[in-house]
Amino acid sequence: MCLHWKGEPGVVWPGGAYTAALGDEPGSLNPWTEYSPHGWEIMERALLTGETGLLGINPTTLKNMPFVATNWTVEHWTSIPELGITDGSTATFYLRQDVTWHDGAPVTAYDCVYDMRTMRVYWPGRYSGTWAHLVYEEADGPYKFNVYFASTSLYHADKVAGTALLTPKHVIQAVEQQVEDGELDNFFDWDPAFNTYADLMDRPAPAEYPFMKQIVGCGPFVYDYYHRNSGTGRVVKYEDFFVNAPVIGSVVGEWRIDPNTNYTYRPLVQNLAAKEDSPEGELIPVIADIKIYEDDELVREVADLSLDPWEWAYLGPYTTDGLTGGGHTIRVEVYDNSTDDLIHTYIHTVIAIIREDITTYTGEFILGGYPPDFQVDMRDVGRAARAFGSYPGHLRWDPACDINDDYEVDMRDIGAIARKFGWIYE
Repeated sequence: MCLHWKGEPGVVWPGGAYTAALGDEPGSLNPWTEYSPHGWEIMERALLTGETGLLGINPTTLKNMPFVATNWTVEHWTSIPELGITDGSTATFYLRQDVTWHDGAPVTAYDCVYDMRTMRVYWPGRYSGTWAHLVYEEADGPYKFNVYFASTSLYHADKVAGTALLTPKHVIQAVEQQVEDGELDNFFDWDPAFNTYADLMDRPAPAEYPFMKQIVGCGPFVYDYYHRNSGTGRVVKYEDFFVNAPVIGSVVGEWRIDPNTNYTYRPLVQNLAAKEDSPEGELIPVIADIKIYEDDELVREVADLSLDPWEWAYLGPYTTDGLTGGGHTIRVEVYDNSTDDLIHTYIHTVIAIIREDITTYTGEFILGGYPPDFQVDMRDVGRAARAFGSYPGHLRWDPACDINDDYEVDMRDIGAIARKFGWIYE
């Protein structure tokens, strides 16, 4: 993450290009089937996978650290009879709200759970350690998800973290549509490294990366090409991956709460790339000041927060007053302690709605769907009706409609939504 080229002190690092030789010919260059380490030498530039996926690795301690995920937990000895789990475990991840795929789409929990679902459906051999005991996965809004396993292991969270960002949901669904239409024999026939993004998605690639192929990641580089005849390939810097700040902030907190209730959250501050002002640019400790705003009102300040290289700190927990219905924000501003310069801003969104407002709860408006309506109307009733009678694994299963979390959409869920019909936040 901190690779840079020698530059003049006090001047932004100039960037540039470098050449790396592969030890041998890559294999499929498909993130779901590639076994060759030489293929991964190319793809790991574009994909966040393995040791750097949802979580990072602190190079000084070799322990997990927050990255795309701001927080994670593993609950052991989970028993969920509805899923056939006895003494299993549950891995839970909270995501940053400012990460994007190379095509500009936001990275959400729905992408992560679809990658886990893809594991269960297709059993890709490379990832057998992930899917062997995987039972079920479910998003809790757009920035939190749970993965359920039939066994207890310290490694489940690491397996999920290393494989949950292989491919965006919308790309996998487009590939599956090609299989259904007979354009591909099966999912593993997909050839993402040698076919264009536009051919799969029926829309042009982003203007900044018109060369984009079907390898779409959220890592530091955008995949351009690999030529088998010449044995050469190219990746291009993904500008939105890099943050021109030595210290960054984020927030750990739920996506949804009931209206007029207090909201508890924890700001997260990380020293990911603080460098000394010299040609060598060695990593250094930093001291930062933090300002925290709730709905644009300054509510807290934390001064003289000292962080060693790669160190992070959770602040709080802090609790708001009761939040009225609708959307709200928590803003974290990070300042350089020595200059008082603002170096990073992070905005966290939370919605205060009742659970029965399905269409707003899912956060699909983030992906360009219906705008949030903050009310329970026929869209919510109709969505639940379409999922009626479904359960995990069913073709019509829609976990957002399982209001009482019993892993089945039945009359109790329909009734709960009907009783709240007409609710609208004031």
